[in-house]
Amino acid sequence: MSITIKMGDNPQPTCTISLSSSSFDNGTATATFSYTLSAMSGYNYWGYGVTLEYGGSSSLGSSVNLIGTSTSQWSAKSGSVTITKTNVSTSPQYFYFRLNSVAATSGTPGATSSYEVSFNIDRKTEFTSADNFTLEGTTKATFTPYKSSYTHNLYIDLLTDGNTWITRTGYTSGSTITISDSEILSAYSQLSSYRPSQTVSVKYYLATFSGSTSLGGVSLWKTMTIGGTSKVNINGSWKNAIPYVKSGGSWKPSIAYIKASSSWKRGKV
Repeated sequence: MSITIKMGDNPQPTCTISLSSSSFDNGTATATFSYTLSAMSGYNYWGYGVTLEYGGSSSLGSSVNLIGTSTSQWSAKSGSVTITKTNVSTSPQYFYFRLNSVAATSGTPGATSSYEVSFNIDRKTEFTSADNFTLEGTTKATFTPYKSSYTHNLYIDLLTDGNTWITRTGYTSGSTITISDSEILSAYSQLSSYRPSQTVSVKYYLATFSGSTSLGGVSLWKTMTIGGTSKVNINGSWKNAIPYVKSGGSWKPSIAYIKASSSWKRGKV
């Protein structure tokens, strides 16, 4: 792909511009373009003082002198320019060029064109939503990956930022998260100062990966409600229990008093 810009007449300066290389790194897009001003000669003032203006936006900002004001051109003239754009988060990007002359007038202004460049931009996935949930229930998070090839890990922190409680590797948007018995027991042991039906802030953290490369993550705070009742299987018998009991004037997680945690499991309420 290339673009061609023409201006004036007799001679008619004609510049062809093509992309030589491009790169994207941490929000910065860089593109290097080669240009060739066609061979020309003639008597008109357009043939002198020709410049190529360029930039990452229509305001341009940089220029290169192609023909001096006192020189005539008898052969093609080539070169290259590099344009950088910062804080880029989408693709494609547009780069702008204008062929102009020192002798340009309002009636015969320089000619402008733009070049579209696509970049392989990686960026972390953003949350669409996440559920408020009950400790012994289920939950989920939803999101739309910027690229279908991305993979994601989902973490839920309990009580404080960085206190990872639940981990789901290779999580896909909208998948139901069933909180395991061991995760419930872990929550009970950390929530000894809370009573049934109280709420706790939890942080969902979604980590994005492009292959083995981490693109970072995003977080979203939601609410978890402490469970009300459950049934616990102790030595083959189902016992009704509330997650917390009052003991010695304070509330304690009842499950914490089961010495062999591996011998219990949740039943249907």
